[in-house]
Amino acid sequence: MKRFSIINALIWAAVILLVSFFAKDLPEYKYIFGGLVFAAGLQVSLLNDLIQKEKTSRC
Repeated sequence: MKRFSIINALIWAAVILLVSFFAKDLPEYKYIFGGLVFAAGLQVSLLNDLIQKEKTSRC
């Protein structure tokens, strides 16, 4: 599951970099970037929560 978490973080980093590169001239760039960072953080935190529940439920 840790590999999945690392791969997920790398994919989010690549998406944020690509969108930032192509959308830097848009007037809504701040909102797009903020939304992507928020979505990435939310997904990583939910995934970590799932991993923690999985670890504690396997007594």
